[in-house]
Amino acid sequence: MSLIVKTSPKGLDIVIDRIQNTLFTELTSLGWTDYQSYPRVYKNPKDGSLIPEFYDGVSEYKEVFYDDQFKASSFFVTEDTRTLDRVTRQYEQTVSVIFQVNLKELFPSITHRADEEMHRQVWLSAEKIPQGYLIDNIVTGIANVYSGFNTENVKFDDMSDCHVVRFDFNIAYEFEC
Repeated sequence: MSLIVKTSPKGLDIVIDRIQNTLFTELTSLGWTDYQSYPRVYKNPKDGSLIPEFYDGVSEYKEVFYDDQFKASSFFVTEDTRTLDRVTRQYEQTVSVIFQVNLKELFPSITHRADEEMHRQVWLSAEKIPQGYLIDNIVTGIANVYSGFNTENVKFDDMSDCHVVRFDFNIAYEFEC
C-alpha cells in the first residue's frame, strides 16, 4: 500500500495532490489494502503511440497500467487543454483519476461482480475532498477509460475480477506557484 505523491506540487498538481490524498485516506480507511496511488502521469510516446507513465523524480518513468501485484491502483491524467476564465482568473481543466482494481480481492465477501460497490466507495470518498471538487462523470470500458493511450499491450479485460473505471472532475483553480 503506497501513496506516491509529487514532491512540491505546483499549479494543477496542488489540486491533484489534495484529491489524491483524500481519496487514498478515505479508501484505505474503508479497508482498501495493497492499494498503489500515483499522482498525475504523463502521456509518453512508445512505439508510435502513448502510454501512461509516472515520473519517479530520479529521471525514470514507470508505466502504470494495471499491475496484479496490487488489489487496486490509481493514477491521474489531465486534458491537454486548460482554459483561463479572464473574469475569475481561474483555469478550468478536466482531471481524471483512473482506478484499476481486482474486485474479488477488494470485496471478498461479495459474491457478485462488485463494480458498483467500488464506484460508490470512490464517489463517497470524493465527496470529502476539500474545496468541494465533485465527480462529473464515471467512465467504464477499457477503450473509453484509457482513451488516448495505446491499449494493445494491455493483458486483461474489464471482466470478472478485473475492473477499470475513470472518474472525471472539472476543476477550476488558480495557478499557485
